[in-house]
Amino acid sequence: GGYYNKLQNLQQPITSPVTGGSAVTNVGESKIKGIEASFIAHVANFNVDASLAYNDTSLGAVSLIASYRLPPTATNSPQCATGQTAGCFDYRPFFVSLSGGSNPFSPKLTFDAGVDYGIPLGSATLRPRVTFSHVDKQYGSVFQTDNYFLMPARNLVGASLAYESGPWVVQAYGTNLSDETYIQAKRDNYEYYGAPRQFGLRVNRTF
Repeated sequence: GGYYNKLQNLQQPITSPVTGGSAVTNVGESKIKGIEASFIAHVANFNVDASLAYNDTSLGAVSLIASYRLPPTATNSPQCATGQTAGCFDYRPFFVSLSGGSNPFSPKLTFDAGVDYGIPLGSATLRPRVTFSHVDKQYGSVFQTDNYFLMPARNLVGASLAYESGPWVVQAYGTNLSDETYIQAKRDNYEYYGAPRQFGLRVNRTF
């Protein structure tokens, strides 16, 4: 599948030069295009599944105040008028062009894959499974600045072993087996980390 979206008047939180405080405003258009593909195969006792998405985004012509670079003296201070020096702040040196940059939280490539094998045990089945997922780097802001907003790429590996008998499934599993430390989300000045290595047991019965 393929897609092409053109968003007008994309809204983003900004630092307003009028008040020096936070505001939400329209920052122009944004183009989002890409492809998605999925694959499922059953070969003898093997099951293989995979999905891939390539996403390309670009902002239109827009310049905003790089709020992360502002000194404390700029807090809630309006833009200085010509000749004014007191009770204001000159934001002009802190404007940066974001034209052509990517949208926030828009990794270029995401990929997921899994493979399992059914081992017959009389009337039951023992099914080991291995999974892998990749998410490219992305930014938690329209500002493409590694020191503040970068969310690095991550690769996660998981595995499980399921015992299937009639309506019952008992599965032991492990996630993030390499215990990778990764940023899952960013908001304002906060970083939210993904779950560390985890192990568990699931019991399921269908009716």
